[in-house]
Amino acid sequence: MGIEFEATTELDHSLQRATLSLGRPMSPGAWKLYLLFHGKLNDQLRGGYYQYLQGPVRNSETLAVTQFEATDARRAFPCWDEPDFKAVFATTLVVAPQLTAVSNTTVVSESMENNKRVVRFAESITMSTYLVAFIVGRLEATKLVYVGKTPLRLWTIPGKQSLTHSGKISR
Repeated sequence: MGIEFEATTELDHSLQRATLSLGRPMSPGAWKLYLLFHGKLNDQLRGGYYQYLQGPVRNSETLAVTQFEATDARRAFPCWDEPDFKAVFATTLVVAPQLTAVSNTTVVSESMENNKRVVRFAESITMSTYLVAFIVGRLEATKLVYVGKTPLRLWTIPGKQSLTHSGKISR
């Protein structure tokens, strides 16, 4: 498995920065960093947030969605929000069984744990944090179509499929 280091963490909230300190020096080379982190959904349209759907029919629906531009991804997970610091992302979402979870890539596995659905998505291409996206809620998908070799579909809240032009996608 290799060498493991434990680190202590110091948070500077004013700079939105965390400093990791190791108990001993690391040798130069490639390392993997594993962090346990808990982000919170908010109602401020930044990071991961709740989107409340208003209207006569849907007034009690809520979606969990993301808006990670420019530095708001760090509200959901530890990262460097700079174009020069791209990474591969492997998203896992834990949701209520009746909800749909969507992210940037295809679902690679689903399981049930503690009465919740655990949805794991394939690794993304190397990209900036502001491109990471997910949405959780009661959603419906259009019919799958291919744009070249890329599968594509649109997601809507129930009752809004007509806004997708019957699921027809053109380039």
